[in-house]
Amino acid sequence: MISICINNYNYERFLRAAIDSALAEQRGAAAALEVVVVDDGSTDGSRAIIESYGDRIRAVLTPNGGQAAAFNAGFAVADGDVVLFLDSDDVLLPGVADELASAFGAEPRPAKVHVRMAVIDADGAPTGELIPGRHPPHLGADLRDHVRRFRSYPWPPSSANAFDAAALREVLPIPEPEYRGSCDSYLAELMPYLGPIVDLDVVGVGYRLHSSNDYFGTALDATWLRTKMARLVRNHERAVEVAARRGVPGPPTDPLEPLDVALLGFRMASIRLDSAGHPFPDDRPRRLAADGIRASLTNPLLNRRDRVIRPVWFALTGWLPRWAAVRVIRRFVPDTPLRLRPTWLKRRSTLPARARSVR
Repeated sequence: MISICINNYNYERFLRAAIDSALAEQRGAAAALEVVVVDDGSTDGSRAIIESYGDRIRAVLTPNGGQAAAFNAGFAVADGDVVLFLDSDDVLLPGVADELASAFGAEPRPAKVHVRMAVIDADGAPTGELIPGRHPPHLGADLRDHVRRFRSYPWPPSSANAFDAAALREVLPIPEPEYRGSCDSYLAELMPYLGPIVDLDVVGVGYRLHSSNDYFGTALDATWLRTKMARLVRNHERAVEVAARRGVPGPPTDPLEPLDVALLGFRMASIRLDSAGHPFPDDRPRRLAADGIRASLTNPLLNRRDRVIRPVWFALTGWLPRWAAVRVIRRFVPDTPLRLRPTWLKRRSTLPARARSVR
């Protein structure tokens, strides 16, 4: 059975479309499918909409606790052996449950399967854009060697990821105070140590872009960067623990050792914006630039454009005088929210956007 766990907070205007899209998946071969709707303390009309579905869905009504709390609450009641966490402003596209059921029926069984997303506007009309824009290169299903060296790999936002329930039990509950958003990063970073990761070249989710679904921040500053870095370091430590429990080779114990282009970029921005408060005392801009360029050129899962853009960014921010480097950083830092990217990158980026709201 597949459990579609819809997490909702004050998205009354989108919620019915999300629920209807999930229920529609019961018409195909994946009829063994349940829809769980978690309302995370909404103050709009969301709960009336949920009540209108009666016993067609399983409703879970909770006080506001954030995205992790909603994920945890949905999983606690889900009966499926496959779980997909659908954001209530997104929709499933017809037939995606069948594709997921087939993928999870393969051996060895995946820990995670993800699909591509079609961007839709606030009214549900397709924009013509896809996430990722081009299907990224892939190394096969076993990514453990890759993540040990580079930590990250391409994955789409929350709604396009489905998980083996047994794998989820090994890493849930998601820490709730730490993850009011960005739960996709918590799960995606740990899953390679729990089993294969299957990347389907299937457009299975409508990813809705609207005025209130960007990151939990409107400006890039050192505080935001250091929050992100602390979370990456803590999740690295969790990956070490998960691998040890599984008895499989894990990442290096030093969280700064992998050539993680995202963390290297955040470290560069942090030290340039506010060197006195930078949390890693051994960092130096030119050393970070050299490591960032090496990571950008050697990571086999970066697309061609990133192999150009990222080395140039690291070179500019690492070797320019501080005042000039800060101007580059204020204009663009890789892996920051869509809101903070230049227009040309927003339109063409194949990088995954992250979880999008604070509750």
